[in-house]
Amino acid sequence: MIESLKECGAPGFLVILFASAALVVSVVAAAVGFSGRRKVGSVLAGCALFVTGLTGLTGFGGTLLGHSQVQRAVETAGLTKADKARLLHQGGIEARTCSRLGAGAMALPFLIGCVAGGVALFTKGKEGESTNDGPVVPLVLLGAASAFTGLLASGGLGAARVAGADYEPLVWSLMSRSEQVVAASGAGVGEACESLEGALVGDADPATRACGARIELDLAAVSDLPKASEICIRDRVALMGKSAPSDRKPLAKATRCSATFAVLPPSSKASLEPQVHAFE
Repeated sequence: MIESLKECGAPGFLVILFASAALVVSVVAAAVGFSGRRKVGSVLAGCALFVTGLTGLTGFGGTLLGHSQVQRAVETAGLTKADKARLLHQGGIEARTCSRLGAGAMALPFLIGCVAGGVALFTKGKEGESTNDGPVVPLVLLGAASAFTGLLASGGLGAARVAGADYEPLVWSLMSRSEQVVAASGAGVGEACESLEGALVGDADPATRACGARIELDLAAVSDLPKASEICIRDRVALMGKSAPSDRKPLAKATRCSATFAVLPPSSKASLEPQVHAFE
């Protein structure tokens, strides 16, 4: 709870305030309703349900506010795509906490408020009760509508998937390393490509690794990987051209069996494969 309040910020404290008020009023409404005072009970139940709805809507609003702040933060100049993706992912998780806090905090007052409203609306009044002493139906219905709206809003946003939530840690690493390859120049390209190759191979033993084997992950999220892999293979082809004739065949074989070569987009592979084979 404390951690959720820290992540949610000011809206989180409003959620707790509204939830506490709703809980107190709903308990009083239920007690009054069971005592037979249906009119007062219905008024209190309607108010309790309305404030319960505010609890959920406050959590919902806190999430929207959090998303807005994260979007502004990632517009900062100098951030790479990988940095932006990480910020959006982490910020989305923290922002979603507000909706989850709202949905969780409103659960108990919502249930008690519904019971109080049901007692006020559907129990028989005392004998001789006048029409003016009957329940205020519109107020209960308005409160119920508010509560259901808050529950659906906060519950729906709280359960929503955050961008990058299914990314493996290696995917985040590959994003960064692919960007390094694309941004590198001169001698730095080879070093960046070695780092990328190591990430693509993973923990596989070089002695037993099959030709072209790579980590079994969906790499579609790594948007710079196709371009980075092409840069790396072109760099290797250029290196083969500068190498001694006796070194070219091993380099070509290593290049063709590399994980970087395996992730080349089809168009780049069709263009580069003949160049690699020419050195074998």
